[in-house]
Amino acid sequence: MKVSPKLASRIARLEIASSALDVLKLAQDHKLKEEQAGKIYFELGARLRLGWLRREASRMPVNSYWERLAAKAMISEMFDQQRRLASTAIVRVCSNGKCPSDALDEWEAEYDKTLSRFRLFIDDLKKAEEVTFPMLVIALRNVEAIG
Repeated sequence: MKVSPKLASRIARLEIASSALDVLKLAQDHKLKEEQAGKIYFELGARLRLGWLRREASRMPVNSYWERLAAKAMISEMFDQQRRLASTAIVRVCSNGKCPSDALDEWEAEYDKTLSRFRLFIDDLKKAEEVTFPMLVIALRNVEAIG
C-alpha cells in the first residue's frame, strides 16, 4: 500500500503520541530526563521491531466485535511489554538518573541469545504471506520471555 508522505508523517506521530505516557512514567519511575527515557523506549521498540508487530496486529482483518477487541488487546499488550523491557534495561544499565549512550547495547549483550532467537523469529514472520492472530500471540509470548 502506498500512502502520501503527509499521511505517513501523521501516522508516525500517532505512535509517538500514544507512547508519551509510557515515556513519562519511565522517566518518573527511574528519575531520568524524559529525553533519556524516550530514547531507550523508542530505540528498544525499533530494535525489537515492536512497532512492526503492532502494525501487523492493526492490519489483521477483523470480522467481529471480539476479533476487534482481541486485536486492540494485543496492541495494548505490546505497548505494555515495550515499557516493561525499557524499564528492565534502565534498571540494568542506568544509575543516578543517567544512562550511558550505549545503554541498550549493554542490555542487549546481557540477553544476546534470547534476542538473537527473537530476531530470527521476527524475520520468519516477515517472510510469511500473511501474519495471523496465532502468529502474533506467539510473538507476544516471545516478547514476554525477554528480560
